[in-house]
Amino acid sequence: MKNKILSFFIFALILVGSASSAQSFEGVIKFQKQTDVGNTNYVYYIKGDNIRIDELDNNGNVDGTFLVNLKAKTMLSLNYERKLYMDNKRPADAPVNGKCEITKTKNVKVIMGYNCREYIVKNTAENTQVSYWIAEKKFNFFQGLLKVLNRKDKSSVYYQQIIGLKEAFPFSSVETTISDKKQVNRMDVTEIKAKVLNASLFKVPKEFRKFDGK
Repeated sequence: MKNKILSFFIFALILVGSASSAQSFEGVIKFQKQTDVGNTNYVYYIKGDNIRIDELDNNGNVDGTFLVNLKAKTMLSLNYERKLYMDNKRPADAPVNGKCEITKTKNVKVIMGYNCREYIVKNTAENTQVSYWIAEKKFNFFQGLLKVLNRKDKSSVYYQQIIGLKEAFPFSSVETTISDKKQVNRMDVTEIKAKVLNASLFKVPKEFRKFDGK
C-alpha cells in the first residue's frame, strides 16, 4: 500500500512539473530596433492574453503605449500627453511579392539563457532577406500578437511565413538587401525577465478619457 501511495505521489509531481514547463512566458522583454534613422527602444509586458507595449523616448521615458488583448483581438493606444486612449483597428495585410524561401539552419546559440536557432527567410523578388535567432518554446503570445498588430515591416511579415513556430519568439532579427547586403534594420532583445505582473499594467488609467475625434 505504501509503495502505491509513493508511486502516485511521484507521478503527481511529474505531472505538476510537466504542466509548469508547458506554461507560457510571463514577464518583461526589452528590445531595441536599429534603422538608418536611429534607434528605438520598446518594452513588452506579457501576462496571458494581455500584452502591453511601451515605446520609450531617448531619455527612457514612456512615449506611447499599446494595450493588446489576444483573446478579444483588440488593441488600444494611450496618449500620455493628452491623457487619451483610442481603439485601433487591425491594419490591412501587407502584400508579399514573389516567394519566401525559408531555411531552418543547424546553427544554435544561447542568447540570455535561451537556446535560439537560426532561421533565414529570403525573397528574391523583393530583394530582401531576414535572418532570425529564435527561441522555439514558452512564448505562446508572439504569433497572436503579430496577427493583431499586423505590422508592415518585412521582419514581421516574413516571420509569419515560417510554419510551426506557435511557441517561439525571435531574440534577434536582421533585415538586409540581397543585392548589396545592406542592413535595413535590426532588432535585438536587450533584457528579459520572467516575473508575475500586476494586472493593472494592462488597464487604461482612470484619468484617461476615450478619444472622440475632437
